[in-house]
Amino acid sequence: MAHPHIFVDAKFEAAGGADGNLSALRHIWRFDEVFSSSVLLDFDKNENMTLDPPELEAVAETVSASLSKYSYYTNITIDGKAVAWGNRTRSKRPM
Repeated sequence: MAHPHIFVDAKFEAAGGADGNLSALRHIWRFDEVFSSSVLLDFDKNENMTLDPPELEAVAETVSASLSKYSYYTNITIDGKAVAWGNRTRSKRPM
């Protein structure tokens, strides 16, 4: 997956619930060093050259808000018909 100036290793996971229905969709994106460095410059408020938990939370909120406008680049269909997104939550998995 690539953007003109961003390279990403992307992983997609779909999880089923005990009832056999789809219960979660997960996207895991790992960005290239150049883009990651720009994020560090933008979000490292205490300038210690690392993203501390509150700074990582700010990155996650910004990215999540941006991607949600595009349904996280994920389209779900059943029999060719779009399925409306249900409850969306952002996982707070460790980075």
